[in-house]
Amino acid sequence: MSEASGRAAGRESTSAALADTTGENLLVSGGPLVGKRAFVVDVATAAATAGRDVLVVTATSGARSLPERLLAAGHVAVVDCSPGRTDPVGPVSTVSSPADLTGVSMPVSRFLADADSPVVVVDSISTLLVYADEAPVFRFLSVLTAHVRRSEGVGLYTIDEGSHTEQTFRTFVQLFDGEVGLRAPDADGVEADAAGDAHADPGPATGSEATPTAASTESTPEVRVRGLAGFDGEWRPS
Repeated sequence: MSEASGRAAGRESTSAALADTTGENLLVSGGPLVGKRAFVVDVATAAATAGRDVLVVTATSGARSLPERLLAAGHVAVVDCSPGRTDPVGPVSTVSSPADLTGVSMPVSRFLADADSPVVVVDSISTLLVYADEAPVFRFLSVLTAHVRRSEGVGLYTIDEGSHTEQTFRTFVQLFDGEVGLRAPDADGVEADAAGDAHADPGPATGSEATPTAASTESTPEVRVRGLAGFDGEWRPS
């Protein structure tokens, strides 16, 4: 991680600090609806505003769901492989389905070939695993994380806690250099880990974070960064 991001972690928002990170791949985990997509969009927007090349691979919901503030920041490309009908908007490459990982890889490779210190967002691993088997998803992410690391970039990959078995989670977590955890405070304002030990509680991954409920938007989640120098691994406001 860059020296600047280590200093920033103590006084700026976590998203701003991560936007300056280089050479790292981060798993962004938390329960559905906790705000993972909004968090990675914040990081991507800060990075693009600072002049870094940004790529968003959106599998959970279409490119039109991305906020205008991100697309207007410049230096942003999008690969939209979300299910259903997609209408191209701005610098978007469309792929028919999250199952078509070869189709996704082509525009991703073109972007990385020209990008310097890129920021890559994948939303989400859970959605990819609904449409494709673990082995091809693992291979896709293995190649991608290696390329991001070589390019002195930063990758942010969201995953829904509680949607996968412990074995699946352990298989994928080895690809990453650190983990960004998100959790929401409970209704009484007492800090509560939304996921707990939810990795061992398998369930269907449906990309539900694309349609937040009132409860998910009323409070700002807390964030914890583990595995990166300059971050203390404590929960703090995002």
